[in-house]
Amino acid sequence: LDSGIDYNHPDLKNSMWNNPYEENRLLQGKHGYNFVKNNDDPMDDNGHGTHVAGIIAAEANNNQGITGALLDQSNFKLMSLKIADEDCVTNDFRAISAYHYIYRAQQLGSNVIAVNNSWCGPYTEEDEVLEIVIDLVGEGPKGNGRGALSICSAGNDSQNTDSKSTNPACLN
Repeated sequence: LDSGIDYNHPDLKNSMWNNPYEENRLLQGKHGYNFVKNNDDPMDDNGHGTHVAGIIAAEANNNQGITGALLDQSNFKLMSLKIADEDCVTNDFRAISAYHYIYRAQQLGSNVIAVNNSWCGPYTEEDEVLEIVIDLVGEGPKGNGRGALSICSAGNDSQNTDSKSTNPACLN
């Protein structure tokens, strides 16, 4: 969940998730979904999401840029869920919608194992709902045992989150 991913980037294009449920319209978007414009194109127009995706999964030994932390890219794919606009501003409603998308992908059979949350914001009225959908994705759909770990950024502001809480990092 970020500002999208440049799915044409030479370091990332081979690691992009290709939605197997798009053709029969069970889940929209070839590589994910854009919750800012409510369409099926999660292209990054800020750069932050692509930057974070590169740290995680940039292709090794392709004479481009860097090598991501996951050296073996053959066993995973990146699902781009754009919740932040071109100014990297987001809200809980978009994050809740993105988690619902992930849960639906899990229900359909996608093995989503981790959700990267490199975004943060102040506590809002929607926090309880956000906690619920994060927990749902963490548990996975009933009976399939395929939950996903949510990894959350504590922010980039050098602030003590014990005195100034942010979400999703400070959610229960």
